[in-house]
Amino acid sequence: MTAFGLFVAIPAVLGYNALTRANKGIVTKLNRFAHGLHAFFVTGSKLSSTKRPTNASTDSLRLATRAS
Repeated sequence: MTAFGLFVAIPAVLGYNALTRANKGIVTKLNRFAHGLHAFFVTGSKLSSTKRPTNASTDSLRLATRAS
């Protein structure tokens, strides 16, 4: 009975971890979009995106400057 429990539990944990990781990526993309949309409504200019820095807590979006 223990072997059957492990046979079921291990794939379930791996599947849960994969779904959680995918969900975290989707939420991150949605937060970036929401931040960009809010900045556009507030400032009237688009955000330019740059490569993400190694520190995940640092925001990688900055306001684009308008050439006049």
